Order: sequence, then C-alpha cells, then structure tokens
Amino acid sequence: MVILQRSLFIHNPTSTMSPELQALLRKEIEAWKHSQQDQTSAYDYEKSFVETWMRLGQEVFQEQMGPLPKSRNPKKRSRPR
Repeated sequence: MVILQRSLFIHNPTSTMSPELQALLRKEIEAWKHSQQDQTSAYDYEKSFVETWMRLGQEVFQEQMGPLPKSRNPKKRSRPR
C-alpha cells in the first residue's frame, strides 16, 4: 500500500490532487483490497487489479485535465489569422 500511495502522491502534501480525489482513491483501494481477501484465482486477481487501476487512472487523468470543453471540435469554427 505504501508503494501505491507513493506512486499516486497520496501522502505528499504538495500534491496537485484535490483532497476529494485522494479520499476517493483511498476508499477505492481499500475496497479493492477487501474484495481480494478470498481470491483464489491469479487470473481473476490480476483482471480486477487492472480494471481497478484503469478506472482510477481515468479519474486521476480527468482531475488533472479539468472539465471537458463544451465542444470537442472548437478548431473547426476558428479562422486562421
């Protein structure tokens, strides 16, 4: 868990992640760990690990990038100067 926290800067007070996102990541990691206590299949373990980190990675990326723009194609309406 410490390695995961270091890789996500959860423990770092100078992190650019919001406290809400840090709390969400902690909650999701703990929920995943709890769900793996009775896991017997290495394949299922790895599959759930990858799915969890893909979802969390998307949330961190979205947090860092900010809100989505209204239009996904703003350059199509602009004219070169």
